[in-house]
Amino acid sequence: AFFLRRGIEVMTDVRLKAIADRLYTGRRLADIGSDHAYLPIYAVSHGICPSAVATDVRKGPVASAHEHIEKAGLSDRIGVRLGDGLTVVDRSEAESGVIAGMGGELIAELLANAPFAFDSDQQWLLQPMSHPEALRRFLLTHGFSLVEDTVIPAGRRLYSLIQARYTAAPPVTDTAQYWIGAVSPRGCDRYWERLTDYLAQCCRGAALRGESAEAVAQWAEWETRVRAYWQEGK
Repeated sequence: AFFLRRGIEVMTDVRLKAIADRLYTGRRLADIGSDHAYLPIYAVSHGICPSAVATDVRKGPVASAHEHIEKAGLSDRIGVRLGDGLTVVDRSEAESGVIAGMGGELIAELLANAPFAFDSDQQWLLQPMSHPEALRRFLLTHGFSLVEDTVIPAGRRLYSLIQARYTAAPPVTDTAQYWIGAVSPRGCDRYWERLTDYLAQCCRGAALRGESAEAVAQWAEWETRVRAYWQEGK
């Protein structure tokens, strides 16, 4: 994720760089599931964040994070924790929270169990590797607003990136919005092609499995509405 240019570490991971670019300057960072701690090292070494905490549930990545942080000379500014989600992070240590590289359902679960997830001044940068609709469902039914909801192309991969903040917003009950989110239709046709194809496949699968007419109709409605949103915004 890094290479050295004149002694300065430079981010080469497009996905992590997109997250780093969205961090509010001057805020302490908690990176959940940090793996090798590349993001905290980059954010602290570049003066974006004064300090950071990197967490992971696995001993291997925690050891790797310790090694990379020590090598970067940042052990006094970046802490490493072994533990589940945000349960090992104190509110005073994190004003910006990043949860990246996990499924949308797991990210939603981690937020639901976080003691300070619902603080209105907390910045959340969330990057689900799968099921962004499940994460949006949680956010949009628990008072969060989607500050930004975009797609990051990285080679052949497309990464969803959601920036959210708790605003006590009324729940969104229109289920199609969990698929659409706040993503602009412009600029990434691949994303919308894949999403509408996926919804159409789910609809056909539900019919083949003999699911209820209501279930099949729901998949069909989602596919129709997402496709219409895409076409209208092009």
